[in-house]
Amino acid sequence: MGSHFGDEEMPAEQVKNRLPRNWGNVLKLLDEVNGHVPPKGKPE
Repeated sequence: MGSHFGDEEMPAEQVKNRLPRNWGNVLKLLDEVNGHVPPKGKPE
C-alpha cells in the first residue's frame, strides 16, 4: 500500500503537506489499521 500517494518517492511529511487537511485523519486511520494487520506469512 501507499503507492497511490507516491509516498515511496518522497518523505511522508511532504505527502501530508500535499494532501487536504482532512486527509490527515485518513492517514491516522490507515496507520492504526496497518498497525493491527498481522505480519505477512503469519496466520491471524
